Amino acid sequence: CAISPMPTGNLVVPSTLGSAKVTAIGQEAFIGCSGLKSLEIPDSVTKIGRDSFQGCSGLTALSIPSNVTEIGIGAFIGCTGLTTVAISPNLVRIGHAAFSECDGLKQIDVDAGNPSYTSIDGVLYTKDRTVLVQCPGGADSVAFPSGLENICWHSIRGCRKLKSLTMPPSVTTIGA
Repeated sequence: CAISPMPTGNLVVPSTLGSAKVTAIGQEAFIGCSGLKSLEIPDSVTKIGRDSFQGCSGLTALSIPSNVTEIGIGAFIGCTGLTTVAISPNLVRIGHAAFSECDGLKQIDVDAGNPSYTSIDGVLYTKDRTVLVQCPGGADSVAFPSGLENICWHSIRGCRKLKSLTMPPSVTTIGA
């Protein structure tokens, strides 16, 4: 749960609260905290819950620890201040719309050792490049790779700056 009702500024999430180890950021923990500027998550955290930072439009600096293995659905939706996101080799599950409506997001970078995901020109795909997971909201043109089959649910949601989109004939499914 959130440390205060509406934290603002720079926040460091502690690795322990009392005698309990902090291992997850709970569902909707910081939803709507638009005054939150930067966030430091401890290495003890392995999961970021659904909608946990939804609408944190002021969030510009984010460090996702390498121990995080899962980011929930819509976890960072509407974080318009984010410009880049780095995916570590241990992050193996990213929920739908995790980074949707992030207008300032120009790039999603994936560590080459990640077994589940890859990025091409800052766009997030499954490792085999058959599923589009997330197009960054700040992209103005995207050319999907040949072999792409599925455009995931909300993977292009909020890409208001997108002027050019090239889709290969291999695409068979377009989600909501």
